[in-house]
Amino acid sequence: MENFSFSTPQTLKSQGHLRVCLSVHSCTMSNPRKVVELFYDVVSPYSWLGFEVLCRYRNVWNIELIFRPAYLGGVMHLTGNKPPATVPNKAMYMATDLDRQAQYCNVPLRFPANPFEAMFEKGSLNAMRFVTAVSEKEKVGGSLVEKVSRELWKRIWSADQDITEPASLSEAGLKAGFSASEVEELLKLAKSQQVKDKLKQTTAEAVEHKAFGFPLIVCHVDGKPEMFFGSDRFELMAYCIGEKWLGPQPDKPTAKIQGHLRVCLSVHSCTVLCRYRNVWNIDLIFRPAYLGGVMHLTGNTSPVTVPNKAMYLATDLDRQAQYFNIPLRFPANPFEAMFVKADQTAAPPAVTVALAKAKSETGMYKLMGQNLQEKVEALTKERDFLRTQLAESKSTRRLSAMRFVTAVSEKEKVGDSLVEKVSRELWKRIWSADQDITEPASLSEAGLKAGFSASEVEELLKLAKSQQVKDKLKQTTAEAVEHKAFGFPLIVCHVDGKPEMFFGSDRFELMAYCTGEKWLGPQPDKPTAQK
Repeated sequence: MENFSFSTPQTLKSQGHLRVCLSVHSCTMSNPRKVVELFYDVVSPYSWLGFEVLCRYRNVWNIELIFRPAYLGGVMHLTGNKPPATVPNKAMYMATDLDRQAQYCNVPLRFPANPFEAMFEKGSLNAMRFVTAVSEKEKVGGSLVEKVSRELWKRIWSADQDITEPASLSEAGLKAGFSASEVEELLKLAKSQQVKDKLKQTTAEAVEHKAFGFPLIVCHVDGKPEMFFGSDRFELMAYCIGEKWLGPQPDKPTAKIQGHLRVCLSVHSCTVLCRYRNVWNIDLIFRPAYLGGVMHLTGNTSPVTVPNKAMYLATDLDRQAQYFNIPLRFPANPFEAMFVKADQTAAPPAVTVALAKAKSETGMYKLMGQNLQEKVEALTKERDFLRTQLAESKSTRRLSAMRFVTAVSEKEKVGDSLVEKVSRELWKRIWSADQDITEPASLSEAGLKAGFSASEVEELLKLAKSQQVKDKLKQTTAEAVEHKAFGFPLIVCHVDGKPEMFFGSDRFELMAYCTGEKWLGPQPDKPTAQK
């Protein structure tokens, strides 16, 4: 395959309307008429979902939808990101998630017999150059780009057919409505320097918008760009732009799969599920577990190791906190709060700082795309050495917060009201008040605010250090991994005796569809507010 390298252009200036970069599942906005630019790659199945949903909302929301074909491989290379399928549990979850979403969105998506070959060995560079050639030829409008993109998605993600050979591209072009002579002209244009440069430019624009994968949607609202990643942010996007989300098929009422729900969860989705405890027919069970253990056991890495992901995470959490009405605010030093204190609270400060610096510089050089391989390798060795030093300097305070919550769970036995209260107090400390959650005094304060007496808190602190609690936390974490967890929150719905696993705090609407319940937004007792 031809080398795909380029320099990133200066940031595009907002035109006072909406830009969206996507790879299948996402995009739309409000008054006055806003421009939605969709940056996508047909190798991305989530992009197909977003693409179809946005096309359906083209005449429902007050938007102008513009298709921007780009190259996913280029984005991954420039940002240092890795495909989710490199983590086995992620790959298994993605297969299930795509199948459910395809059914919910009414898109005929089916996995190829050999998805690794289709996505990584064959790739999509030829296909995206062909789509770019169509875009260059069409100039105004996007109907032909829409048609040929859909035909290519149908080939790879429905019919399990090739999208790399000239004959395959020709067939897609003919089905999209081009004549045989026009297809020949497009195939020739797709090999031109003009098209190669255009595809590089569009991909670079996506990265400039902090893309780390597709679909990417950048909404320019009142002169300010708002970036949305993935095909699961339509509801949040509608909230941010003052439109109404009517589900993935706005012309049809949402269908339901019948069944009953039992939920086991941990971490961030707690507040929303607590609100639905008496709205949905569910038995809500809290399962405190250790995120660090899940990441270690599955070989997953934190999203903040990819700079563009880290920047998006901060913005996305802020928007979701507002939409969910949760008083979430980033700590002054989130790296320290999430990684240093969470895992190695007794590590020497100089080592901790040096590790952070090595990690940052390694990512920076990779992101710059410069020919600095020796520098990157040296920094990587330094980082790995420092990681070893940190691992050797763990203290007894490691895991203290989740051991404390587990101690509460062991003490409570029946019901979860105390686990809920102490978990909420700990979340408020780290994610609202920017306070410590590792020291005994910090845990004591959280316990007291949750309603425990001073003597009960002392008993819990002692219990948290016991082998019983340590083993219980390990067991619960291992159970999460058995459910194919690769991070948190993990929500397991037991529907008619069959477990259905959902990852993240953005699958409530899909979960409601799968369990025969009705999603009323993150605050079911209030109509969804809009900015």
